[in-house]
This record gives sequence, structure tokens and C-alpha cells, in this order.
Amino acid sequence: MICELLMLKQAYSDSFADTTWHSHPTLQIGYVLAGEVIVHLSGAAHVMRRDSFYLITRHHLHRIETGAGAREWHGFVTLTDSSSYFTPAATSAIDWSLLDGRSSIVHDASPLIRWFDQIGAVQAWHHGVSNLFCQSLFVHLLTVLATMEATVVLRETEHTSHVTSRRRFQIAVRCIERLFTDASVTVEDLAAACSVSRSTLDKLFHAQLGYGPKQFLQRYRVDRAKELIAAGQYSMAEVARRTGFGDPYTFSRVFHRITGMSPSAYARVSV
Repeated sequence: MICELLMLKQAYSDSFADTTWHSHPTLQIGYVLAGEVIVHLSGAAHVMRRDSFYLITRHHLHRIETGAGAREWHGFVTLTDSSSYFTPAATSAIDWSLLDGRSSIVHDASPLIRWFDQIGAVQAWHHGVSNLFCQSLFVHLLTVLATMEATVVLRETEHTSHVTSRRRFQIAVRCIERLFTDASVTVEDLAAACSVSRSTLDKLFHAQLGYGPKQFLQRYRVDRAKELIAAGQYSMAEVARRTGFGDPYTFSRVFHRITGMSPSAYARVSV
């Protein structure tokens, strides 16, 4: 196996946050030149600043946010069994298989900048030999990268999916515990806060509980409301506000549906 650089360019941002999750058949690379880039991978958010580098392996679900003024080298790389430019023997020092199935985050990748700048300069030649030079420079870049300390993020496999799903579910529950008092929060907001897609969040909750995140949020709010009612210190309107229901009518309706009694009836029996 060997890889070839398909495209490399400088990208700029005016505070654009991509809310779409992606999974590419190619490797995706980036080197942050200025500002802040956040790479979401496997339930974790990696904050990348100047001189940080990321490599996202193929078919690894991810989302990238870029802050205002962010600037980076951004490119795509393909993994192939044969190369138009090199034989496997010519690049035998590089273990290409390490690029497949695992993504890498390097927070101090400053030695790589010279290779990105040279590749960018060679691309500007626009003649027959420029691509060969680019591929050669990219091989040098990967050789230097192999010597650096990196955070490795494994793409989910059959053997890790159960553990990873359980961990993602726990992260999602913590997100709900943090955001439940906000009456305007949606399932989409929860998914974004947990760094997963809406469909993934639904699957996580149904797999663990048998019902979705919206139902869990409502049940969690009702449980917290029960605690406040039992304390006897707040009006029902205040309980509704503190538990994220927004208004007493919605609070009463959801509370009755889940508990089988109204909030005032619960207050009488909980004394």
C-alpha cells in the first residue's frame, strides 16, 4: 500500500462552523496556520491552534469547525496498491498501513510547515514535473510526521463499537445534565454538543434505553422537578423554569404523562 497527494490548498475562514458530519474514502489532512480549528472525532473535540496538524483516516466520521480568521493548509490523500510515481521499495521506510484505520492529532507539528510551503510553491508551477515533485515532498512530510508524538484516534471497528457506543452514551447523558435547564435546547443541539450526528444520538439512546434522547431529556427534567417539588421551596412556575420546561402548561402536561399525576398532586403526596 502507498499513498498519493490528491489536492492541497490554503483555506480561510470567516467564522464558519460546519455542522455536517463527513466520512471520506480518502485521507484528509490539515495544518493550522492561524486561528482555531476544532476537529470532532469519535466523540471527542480536538482544539487545534497554530502549528497543529491533523490526519483523518478514510471512512472516519468527523466534523470540523473553524473559527474567525482561521487559516490552514487543507488537502486530501488517497491510499492505493500501486503508485504512478514510486515503487513500494522506494518508500519502504514508511508503514503506510498506519495511515489506515487511525486518525492522528499533532499539537506541535512546526517541523512540517516547510514541507507544506514547498508543496504549495511547487503546485504553482503548473507543468508536467510539478506533481512528481509534490509527491516526493509529501513522502518527506510523512517521514517527518512518523517521528512526532501524536494523539491517535482509532476508527470504530466491530471489536470496539460496543465500548465506544457505551462511552458516547455516557458523554451524551453528561451533555443533557449540563443543558437540561435551557428550554430552547433541541435534540440537534444535544447531538452537536456531544459531537455526534442526530441519527447517531438516536441510535445510542435506543440501544441503551429503548427510547430516544428527547424522551430521556423529558424524563430527566421530570426527575429534577420532583426533587424541587419535594424541597417545597419553589412555586410550580419556578420549578418549570428551573427544569427547562419553559412554561407551567408544558411542565404540567409532560409531568402528568410521565408520572400519571399532576405536579400539584405530586406535591401533596411527597410531603
